[in-house]
Amino acid sequence: MRARWLPVLLLGLAGVLPARARELWKSTDGSKVLEGHAFYKTYASELFLPQSLVDVTEAMKSLGVPNVAVVPKAVGLATQSLRGWGRFVDGPWELDAGWELSAVASTTAGLLPTASLSAVPSATAGPAASRRLVDFDPILYQAGGLTLAQNLDLLAVKRTLPFGTLTIGRQVLSWGTGAFWNPTDLLSPFAPTDIDREVRHGVDAARLAIALGAVSELDLLWLPQKKLRNQGGVARVVTNVHDFDVSVSLAKYMRDVVGGADFAGDLGPISIHGEAAWTEPLDSGAGFLRAVAGGQWMPTDKTTLLAEYYFNGFGATAASGYLTKMEDPRETSGQISGAGRHYLGLSASYAASDLVSISGSTLVNLQDPSAILVPLVEWWFEQSVIFRAGGFLSVGRGADAHVFDGLDAADVSANDAAFHSAVTTLGLRSEYGITPFGVFIEVGLYL
Repeated sequence: MRARWLPVLLLGLAGVLPARARELWKSTDGSKVLEGHAFYKTYASELFLPQSLVDVTEAMKSLGVPNVAVVPKAVGLATQSLRGWGRFVDGPWELDAGWELSAVASTTAGLLPTASLSAVPSATAGPAASRRLVDFDPILYQAGGLTLAQNLDLLAVKRTLPFGTLTIGRQVLSWGTGAFWNPTDLLSPFAPTDIDREVRHGVDAARLAIALGAVSELDLLWLPQKKLRNQGGVARVVTNVHDFDVSVSLAKYMRDVVGGADFAGDLGPISIHGEAAWTEPLDSGAGFLRAVAGGQWMPTDKTTLLAEYYFNGFGATAASGYLTKMEDPRETSGQISGAGRHYLGLSASYAASDLVSISGSTLVNLQDPSAILVPLVEWWFEQSVIFRAGGFLSVGRGADAHVFDGLDAADVSANDAAFHSAVTTLGLRSEYGITPFGVFIEVGLYL
């Protein structure tokens, strides 16, 4: 990380007091409780983009392809985030609210962090699918490489009923048992490359959770959208069978119908899990299966090993089809991760002490093959301050700029077959081979 980000980190830390979760108020009889929590996080990274990706964008720029900017060889990013959330309980009623303010600075205008580490230049990427009925404009200010954004990610009222609970509003809904990938989680999935997984941002929904017994529950959800054709809903049953947690779900999300199931339990010393989802598009296209299977083993009290296989039936069977998948709304919205078909996720962690842990994870695209490695160190100070440091290391064949050899402005104007083939593949030869590598540091303080 370059020294120019050090003042940003220090400036952010200077005005923040040590933080801890706390109860703000409680009535005399204890029936009413107000809780408040907050955190401040400062994050900085230096990313280096593969030279092959720079060469591809330079080739496109020289041909006069519209809406293409040359990818920089390196980019610095700095993020300051402040989030507060609270809960008020009054007997059977509960109100939850959370709001986040963030400032993101980039040394390159327009190149800001996304849900994926892939950095494929494109002017045709589809809009992200909305998970909310109404919302504030997330962008408060934007100029050059600076963006100030807001996110009202939680605002829901919950009522406890004799047979369950009813929750209406913006709420966090997350399902599935996968460690890296969650095929059944359509609403608040993390990308497998996400480092900080503390906050899942809420979606607008009405949820009725009905208790079916001591270990079973039925979830019924309505997912409202402005367009009638995009209205959605979910029915999900959770139970326990022979000490295995099992769930089955059927969902209509945007323009897809998705049936899913997952399980988690122990086989001797190994904890195993799996989940699968079949997606049937309502508009066009063939249905596809996505599935995960994995296991976790603790050879010692301080060491944890995990392995997970992911089949992505939505992905392309060859690298030449990756760009089309990356630009699909299911990918750009974060609903699906991965442009290929077969993946392996591996992780190992060691608890050096109660406050310090060292871990490393690897995502492998088996059909390229290519991989991304993420080493990470976490250190807690008095359980109110966390320090994270790590990096990204990508391995794989880069893009091939030679696909643009022999083309000229006439090919661009005519959009002939040779140019169309080049611009729709970008000469990609692997997925993680076009992923940036670099280092990052994060400090979080909790109130």
